Amino acid sequence: MLEVKESQTGNFLKGKILDVLKAYDIDINQVFSTTTDNGANMIAAIKSVQHTIASADTMSCDDDEDEQADEVSTSIKAELSNQLSLVRCAAHTLAVSDVIKKNDERIRKVTNVVKKTRKTKYTLYFEHKQASKAPLWSFTRWAGRYKMVKSIVKQEPFYIELGIQYEDIVFSSEDWLFMKNFVAAFTPVYKLTKQLQNHHVALNDFYIQWLNIMRTIENEIHNPFCEPLLQAIKNRLAKMKENMAFKASLFLDPRFNFSGSTLFPSVEERNAVQVNLICYSK
Repeated sequence: MLEVKESQTGNFLKGKILDVLKAYDIDINQVFSTTTDNGANMIAAIKSVQHTIASADTMSCDDDEDEQADEVSTSIKAELSNQLSLVRCAAHTLAVSDVIKKNDERIRKVTNVVKKTRKTKYTLYFEHKQASKAPLWSFTRWAGRYKMVKSIVKQEPFYIELGIQYEDIVFSSEDWLFMKNFVAAFTPVYKLTKQLQNHHVALNDFYIQWLNIMRTIENEIHNPFCEPLLQAIKNRLAKMKENMAFKASLFLDPRFNFSGSTLFPSVEERNAVQVNLICYSK
């Protein structure tokens, strides 16, 4: 972990990444996959590193090596050089922003009420009732919206009483229905996000957890958030499965790659084998 005080541009971060690799005597061509967050500077840095990898002479082949195998291996290397293994990124967003935007009118109304409760005139009432003020959220983290809304739903009787005392702190029945559906839909997503932040999870295990999330959301058939959330998660999953590093991880797992499995068409199976061989050679 590095502490940096300079402007964290993509080129600056690329230099730091290469410095760390050098400090641990890791050749850049030994780097197989990269995990990062959604920051534009981080993505730019990794793409720049990938360009360095693609520009390097990363393979030396014997003259008598099978030409077709070499072409497949080179093709996969070219694909990997343009791929980011954004597993943690997917865990952070988990398609939530695809379902409800940061400027959603309902979220904005709840946020405005929470901001009002920060005023001094409400502090004594919160202290008297031993209630906690809902946290304000950051635009860069969707979980902040969830925690804000959940805090209010958890203290529903208090906020109803607060609305009786102060007319400018009132939630309508539609507001309450929105907040309860929001919490019910996104609770499984939030729990998975926290789990992935606390522990390293292999790609194949993450895939299983993602499938479990989908099944949980499917059971909330009356929640208006669940259908678009489920579709968004499926779209994200389809995008992740385009990454050969992701598919190569699943290929090694007998829970997915078993006799009769239809997860790997013949072409993808050959590619997955080649990717794992490339990884092993590093």
